[in-house]
Amino acid sequence: MKAMNIFKYKVQHRLERQGFSVAPIADSTFPVDLIAIRNGETRGYRCKAHGKIYKPELQILRKLAQKLKVRIYIAKENGAREIVIWDAEAYSQAN
Repeated sequence: MKAMNIFKYKVQHRLERQGFSVAPIADSTFPVDLIAIRNGETRGYRCKAHGKIYKPELQILRKLAQKLKVRIYIAKENGAREIVIWDAEAYSQAN
């Protein structure tokens, strides 16, 4: 299994432990990797195990959030290999 798939699986299970119903998105061309729903709130998650999310990708995520009227989050691994999640609206290239 690829590192990205393992990371996506870890994020999915973390969200499920937090009470979300989670659907993985198999289409690699779609901007988000997971759709999570809890208490009527829908969120999209872009899982990025390694590397940065650059401005063009971030703009696509923000446009998707506006179009679908959902919040988009970015899940990344930090240096300690822990999952860190940022709101795409607040995310900058400094992260």
